[in-house]
Amino acid sequence: MKNHKIILAAYIFIFLSMLQSCDPERLCTEPKCAYSPVSTEIQGTLSGKLDSIIHIGDTIRFKMKIPDTMVTNYGNIAFGQLLENSFFGIHCTAVDSITSTGSINASQITKVIIKSGTMVNGGKTWDYTTREFECLFIPNRKGKCILELTDGRMEMTANDGRSWLINPFITFNSPKRYNQYLSWVDSSMRAEAYNVITQKKGWYWFEVK
Repeated sequence: MKNHKIILAAYIFIFLSMLQSCDPERLCTEPKCAYSPVSTEIQGTLSGKLDSIIHIGDTIRFKMKIPDTMVTNYGNIAFGQLLENSFFGIHCTAVDSITSTGSINASQITKVIIKSGTMVNGGKTWDYTTREFECLFIPNRKGKCILELTDGRMEMTANDGRSWLINPFITFNSPKRYNQYLSWVDSSMRAEAYNVITQKKGWYWFEVK
């Protein structure tokens, strides 16, 4: 019986070791990792109808490209190849109202045309060959609108063959129009709202009439 217990304990240890070996490393710089400390900033360009007030059917174009050499907190990395798990988030919502508690009553602007860079599952990503992404936002309803980029994940190999996992922070080359946004926020919440939105890198506000 004692030997059976020892054998059972050994099997449990081996099984737990196998489970642990399947988990990705929590924090390191390669694509196999769950998280990475490496980050870079990518400049995106907005063009088209960029007035503070536009109309239904007007077009805003967003385009960006991952540079040949990225400046990161781990030094400059010369690009080799983009891997297929790379993605980021981008969305545009039309705001009907902002309540006194800061809640936003919003609906998705559905007319978004992706011209390049769509993942197999429909998510947003860069074109794997050109490293570009381009899309058109064409508002189909009136409202106060927020165009915002959210965090992503960039898996790549550099031209020296080393693999990297990088956190891309994407910015717009456009006016932020904080005051236009804050005019819709209850006066008691404007200071807090300002602190929140000024921390956002990819954020653009406009109105559709």
